[in-house]
Amino acid sequence: MSSYQLDFNPEILPIFLAVADAGTISAAAGEVHLSQPAVTARMRNLERQLGVQLLTRSSEGVRLTPAGKIFYARAKKIYSLMDEAAFETRKSPSPKGQLLLAASTTIASHLLPPIFSKFKKKNPGISFVLNIGNTEEVLSWVRQGAVSLGLVEGHSRAPAVGLKPFLEDEIVLIGPTSSVFHPKRAQDLLKCPLLSREQGSGTRSVVERSLRKAGFPARRFSYAAELGSTEAIKSAVSSGFGFAFVSHWAVQKEIALKQLTVFPLSDIKIKRLFHWVLPSGGMPRLYLEFFHFAKKHLPILTGA
Repeated sequence: MSSYQLDFNPEILPIFLAVADAGTISAAAGEVHLSQPAVTARMRNLERQLGVQLLTRSSEGVRLTPAGKIFYARAKKIYSLMDEAAFETRKSPSPKGQLLLAASTTIASHLLPPIFSKFKKKNPGISFVLNIGNTEEVLSWVRQGAVSLGLVEGHSRAPAVGLKPFLEDEIVLIGPTSSVFHPKRAQDLLKCPLLSREQGSGTRSVVERSLRKAGFPARRFSYAAELGSTEAIKSAVSSGFGFAFVSHWAVQKEIALKQLTVFPLSDIKIKRLFHWVLPSGGMPRLYLEFFHFAKKHLPILTGA
C-alpha cells in the first residue's frame, strides 16, 4: 500500500477541470452551479492536500502551473474513465429511435457522416436528423431544448450549455492553384481579395480573433465577399475570386486533387477545438450512447 494518502473526493475533478478550461473562477462557478467562494475554497483545499500549487491567480484569471498541467492531464483521464464506467453499466444492448442533432457546417459536412455510418451499422434501429447552422445558431438550439446534442466550432465556453472537446482543427489559408501571388505572412493578406463566412460563423470568429492577437485587427481587411457556406467559399476560391481561411478538414479532397492550394503563413497559426454542446439538464440515454461511440470513432485528417 502506498505511503501517500489523499482524502480524495471525486466530485472535485469536474470542478477543477471547469476552472482550468474556463480560465476564471467566476466562469467555472457558473458551469458547476456553485458560488465563487465555494469554488475557490475547493481549489485551495485540493492544493493543500496535494502539497503543491496547481493554479496561478491574477486579475485576468487563473492559469495552470507545471504541476497543475500534470494533474489536469490525469484528472481528465480519470474523469473520462468514470464517465465511461457509468455509461457502460446502463447502456442498452440494442438502442432504437431517432437522433436529432445540430452541428455547424464544417462538422456537419465533413466529420459527422462517417460517424453516422459506423453507428448505423452497429445499431440498425437508429435514424438521424441533423440540423445545420452556424455556431451561434447551434448553441441557441441546444440552449432552447430544440435539440439534445450539438457540435460547434470556435467556442471554449458559452452560457447555459456545457461544452466538451471533440476534435482538433487547424484553419488554413487557401487560394487558387493558378495564383501567381503567394501570401507568406499575415501582412500579405492586405494585398489580396479575402473571402469570409458570415457573421456568427465559428470559423470567422476564430480567424478574426487570431488575426487580432497577431496585430492585424479585422478592420484592416476589406472582405471582397461574405458567403454563407464553406462550399460556396471553396467554389469561389477555385474560380480565382480570392483567398479564404477554412478548416483543413473541409479541403482534404480539393488539396489531394490539386484543385486548391494551402498557403502557410509564417507568422500566424490558427488552431482550435471543435466542441460538443451539451444541454445543462443532461441527455437522454440514446444521445449518451452516440456521444460515447463518437469519441471512440473519430475521423482521421488526410490530404495534408
